[in-house]
Amino acid sequence: MSVNRSTGPPPAKADSAPPPTGVLVFAHTPPPHHGQSVMVAYMLDQLRTHPNATTPADPADARRLRVFHVNARLSREIDDVGRSRPGKLPVLLGHVLQALWWRCRHAIRVFYYVPAPPARTPLWRDWIVLALCRPFFARTVFHWHAGGLSEWLETQARPWERWLSQRLLGQPHLSIVLRPFHRRDADYLRSRRVAVVANGLSDPCPDFDQHTLPLRRQAAARRRAALAQGEGAEPVVFRALFLSVCRREKGLFEALDAVAEANAALRHTPLRVELTVAGSFASPADQAAFERRVRAPDLTRDTPLVHYAGFVRGDAKTRLLTESDCLCFPTWLPEGFPLTLLEAMAYGLPVLCSDFRALPEILPPGYPGIVPVRDPSALAAKLVAFTGSDYDPSLRRWYAERYSAARFAAEMRAALLSV
Repeated sequence: MSVNRSTGPPPAKADSAPPPTGVLVFAHTPPPHHGQSVMVAYMLDQLRTHPNATTPADPADARRLRVFHVNARLSREIDDVGRSRPGKLPVLLGHVLQALWWRCRHAIRVFYYVPAPPARTPLWRDWIVLALCRPFFARTVFHWHAGGLSEWLETQARPWERWLSQRLLGQPHLSIVLRPFHRRDADYLRSRRVAVVANGLSDPCPDFDQHTLPLRRQAAARRRAALAQGEGAEPVVFRALFLSVCRREKGLFEALDAVAEANAALRHTPLRVELTVAGSFASPADQAAFERRVRAPDLTRDTPLVHYAGFVRGDAKTRLLTESDCLCFPTWLPEGFPLTLLEAMAYGLPVLCSDFRALPEILPPGYPGIVPVRDPSALAAKLVAFTGSDYDPSLRRWYAERYSAARFAAEMRAALLSV
């Protein structure tokens, strides 16, 4: 019996997709709640469907991401973040061992890391992690959530700290920066490539046009009508909101002073400015100073002008963002990309923001709510001006165009797939 054998070339095999790109995310998620931890959790949600699973493939890109996560949490309370404590070292080493185990088990090539803010203790943490992990990964990606490390290394670090930082953090394959201002940190460490990917946010106010927009317009109309009637009109409260970690460097005390000055300027009008402070205190000293300041005569009058809401989330946070008349954010802390600005824009909430370290580049060009850093009088003048202004649609529109969840996920995926 004969057997037919083909003498021609073997049949062509169907094209096979390249293997997925494995990325190990070495970063912490809440608690504690702050911008970096919240955005890491959000990024993970956007890039994968469940822990350590392959993300859905983008039809425009044959490759896929496999995202693994080591929750490198060292603190559970906000006042412990960035502080040295003996118990943190064994926990950190445990995270490193977990990362190396994932690396060996799944042949992960890309190590994703969030470098330190400009401070000594977190920087030393970075040295430990990167000295132990970088040699085992083919590619290193830095995601710069904080800004100012390069300046700190040049002006405050010891010479040997600068040298060691360049040795251990230098030449990452990719640096992802949140806005153009922060390229200087990536360039200082001689990053081989830099990608600018702004933070994004799933729309927290999808019913804005039906519910929140009418409230914004009605509140502005009430204030204008009260100002037109003068002192005999029914009193109207302009509600300012400070929504952030409560610490001096965030401009908390400038906000308090500005509220006192604004009310002094409005004393012969029916308008009154009240401030709600929402967030956890970063230190007992700042909390004690805050409690003393809000009891001062210029912030009490007939009834208190400042209300402390504590840490808010869920419905309480939604209510504050909906019912407030402006966000007051006069920070002088080296900020990355404050999520509170995105949340305010999504809710169409007017923003008063300092000009520190190019923060206005997050807002629409020429936006009028910018104030000089550490200048309560300028902030008070803006508060007074905002009490008589109409609703400004530019902020909500800017959020929708620039900071949507879809845009953030697509740009992050493209950046990670590029290494």
